[in-house]
Amino acid sequence: MNPYRDQGQAGFILRFALSMAVLTVVYSHLEPLFGYTYLYPLSLSVAALLDLVGVPTVLALYLDQGFCELQMERNVFLVEYECAGVFPLCIYLGTVGVYSATLEAKVRGVVLGIPSFFAYAVVRLLGLGLIGHLAPSWLEFFHVYLMVALNLGFLFFLWFFWVNHWTIGMSKSA
Repeated sequence: MNPYRDQGQAGFILRFALSMAVLTVVYSHLEPLFGYTYLYPLSLSVAALLDLVGVPTVLALYLDQGFCELQMERNVFLVEYECAGVFPLCIYLGTVGVYSATLEAKVRGVVLGIPSFFAYAVVRLLGLGLIGHLAPSWLEFFHVYLMVALNLGFLFFLWFFWVNHWTIGMSKSA
């Protein structure tokens, strides 16, 4: 029997709820740091990629207000923390942090998770930019419905990948 998988559902849920409370407090105090270290590089990457594929894009920074603006010919996107995947990333980090696994496995989960969510957010926003440019009438459907489902799917995929590939069979450190 694997002791790491027998942590108890109630204990996991309680630890997860506490981790979300802690991450909420940390986020509220460090929001400008998230803006400069995550939201801005994400928006800059998307603007550069949209330019590269032929959709001229101007990036305007409003980090003090909590967003970046991607100005394109047919659309203006306000890239907020929700668009950047910060909250699903926090959920992922919370689940990795409270899951009964070794410290090594948790570090691997964080090292896997942050760049994966960043790359996913870039691809997601690039796709929305292309849809907005090529088929603007579909933009709301993709943004409001499909991308929300994809966000959840990506969160679960990444977490299950981590649990199944990097936590099973590892011995717990003291």
